[in-house]
Amino acid sequence: ILPTIILSSVYYMFIKQTLEDKILNSVDEVTTLIQNTIDMQLASINQFPSILSSDRRVYNYLNSNYDPLDANDIRKILKGYVAANSITENLLVYSKKHDYICSAKGIYPVQNTVTTPKIESEPIISIFDTQEINSLKSYRLYPVNEGQVDILALKLPIYFDTLGTNWSSVVTIDCWELHKLLLSSSEKNKEYTRNIAIANYTNDIVTSLTNYDNINFHEVVRDSKLKSNRGSSIITYKNTKYIVYQLNSDISGYSYINVINQDYIMKNITSQTTFFIIGFIAVMTFIGLINFIFIKISYNPIKQLRDICEMVIVGADFKHNEIYGLNKTLKYLMDKVDTLNSTVENSKDAIKAKILRNIINGQYSSKEDLDKHTIQCGISFPNSYFTVAVFNIRPLKISSNKYILNIEQYVNEIGIGYGTTTIDKNQLIFILNPKSRDMNKIIETLNNIKYELDQILNCVITIGLGHVYHDLRLVGKSYIEAKDAVNYRLILGEKVIPFSTVNSFTKSKNTEYLQLRDFGDLHSAILDGDLGSISRILDDIVRYIKDNQISLFHARCICFDIINSVAKALYELSARNFLFTETDIINLEGFTTIDDLIDAIKNIGNQVYQFLNHGNGKNVESNIIAIKNYINSNYTDQSFSVQKVAGSFNMSLSMLSQYFKANTGQTVIGYLTDLRVKKAKELLISTDVNINDIVKNIGYYSPSSFIKKFKQLTGYTPGQYRKRYRKET
Repeated sequence: ILPTIILSSVYYMFIKQTLEDKILNSVDEVTTLIQNTIDMQLASINQFPSILSSDRRVYNYLNSNYDPLDANDIRKILKGYVAANSITENLLVYSKKHDYICSAKGIYPVQNTVTTPKIESEPIISIFDTQEINSLKSYRLYPVNEGQVDILALKLPIYFDTLGTNWSSVVTIDCWELHKLLLSSSEKNKEYTRNIAIANYTNDIVTSLTNYDNINFHEVVRDSKLKSNRGSSIITYKNTKYIVYQLNSDISGYSYINVINQDYIMKNITSQTTFFIIGFIAVMTFIGLINFIFIKISYNPIKQLRDICEMVIVGADFKHNEIYGLNKTLKYLMDKVDTLNSTVENSKDAIKAKILRNIINGQYSSKEDLDKHTIQCGISFPNSYFTVAVFNIRPLKISSNKYILNIEQYVNEIGIGYGTTTIDKNQLIFILNPKSRDMNKIIETLNNIKYELDQILNCVITIGLGHVYHDLRLVGKSYIEAKDAVNYRLILGEKVIPFSTVNSFTKSKNTEYLQLRDFGDLHSAILDGDLGSISRILDDIVRYIKDNQISLFHARCICFDIINSVAKALYELSARNFLFTETDIINLEGFTTIDDLIDAIKNIGNQVYQFLNHGNGKNVESNIIAIKNYINSNYTDQSFSVQKVAGSFNMSLSMLSQYFKANTGQTVIGYLTDLRVKKAKELLISTDVNINDIVKNIGYYSPSSFIKKFKQLTGYTPGQYRKRYRKET
């Protein structure tokens, strides 16, 4: 083994640099060839504006009114220019004097009609709206009565004549023709052109000419950190090494990026290297055979066994008692096995997580196939139905494994469920295996889980639920539905959200939505501290979003418009000595639901109102006493909530929480819990009322939640507390 390692190291150091130099030279050569080929075509395209402006026939056409039916001569001229360039798909010219666009492929009306090709979902005239000149952009073209075509569009400089007329021209390039041009220019070096992309001046990827390895060029360019006009680097992307070569063109200004799988290149080892390896293996095999024969001849079983024992237990000496040495060695190995078993037990969570991800990814074709992989790790799916629930928990205060264990216990009410973590540290995935497709029963169970966790762990939970399927292979689809449902907490709030509810939003046929300005001037209302207008505008917005089932994207746009309006008002108020911090703005941007955002803005409105009408003269002590008195009078009501307290004092929920904690050092929930536990202690010691009735008398909804909270604060269960302290009393 030792000679093999030494010789292999020498061989590796010898050929490593040679192979890398050969690869880099070949990559440089083929990338330069591709750059020259494409630059030649792009350079000829850049001549189109001057050619068109010097052609009197085109000039006369652009400066006169004409009948579209008479523009065929101009169309033939444009077709000639297109034919002269192998990658050009179409050449379009447009003057604002006309209602039509003339192109090599046809005459198109500016207005959107059935005879007008589409760029994405817009009329073809939109291709002239871009402000970027001489910069390639990717589009999806939908010709009339034809299938879609992926194109690159290049808007050429606007031409102005002496009469004040201006016109624009756009060249479209067929991505497939560009791809064919690349293949023809790199036919002899296919192994070095597996992944080619073109980037613009800001290193944004314009198009990928080839992408056999399905890589993300944006991430690769970022990781390579190339700064010079020509250079290469080796990066690791998705556990695979790639050579990234970048070449900037002095003609077009674009960058040509060549990404090559290093392992793919290294497979093409020369015949001489292969011969050397085979010879090396043959020599070492011969040496090993001679060594084996020598050991076989001189073999002594007892001596060999003793030597093995001394090797296992370093420093031991069993020269005079080989049997004792064997017993001690076996005991030592058994201890090692126990340690290994403990390690395997600890790794079950990792195995379970892998299996659950494999189920979501559709790697098991049937339940029988799944059972083969899960039989050794205690995972079982005995029922016929499957669905996925995604839990979004904030803040995640304890280990995610503790959340998973708690939830798995509650899920047993409807069947079986197993959970694991996700990349998002605030989310957990659960694959549920219910006994039936009764969605109402599943939602009821998840609501109970949410309530229990809210009470015990004092956290906010949203649960997205996918459809129930009979086919194991559709678990991945249910997972995607659950993820979509969780995202709609922005509109629907922090609750259990089945995908069937979200589906009505995604299928909404509304194409035009109201904007922030349609609800009123929020900016002016904040500047004036007009709480009534602020509340009306915000409530109207929430009602509009929820009642009209608008898209999630548009709801977010409205929310960010609101934030911008509020931020603008705050900066204007700062000139009037109104104090606010960047934290106020960050709290707005960190909203999770629309209701959170509205509460935060109402809080700011209250602050502005107080600033404009009362300055800093707040009677803090009397306010705190009033809040505590309200809680003391109403805490026994099971429907009591902190939201009711906030409403009673004309404050938002977040404003009340911040105000109370800042002036008492205790949260409202903490004060309420201490009050209820104190009352429970009195009833346990002085009365014989059973624990369930005590729970109702102090305003708790769930006996189990109360017992857990009571033990957490006192160290005793209610029964233990009654026995101990009643004796002392």
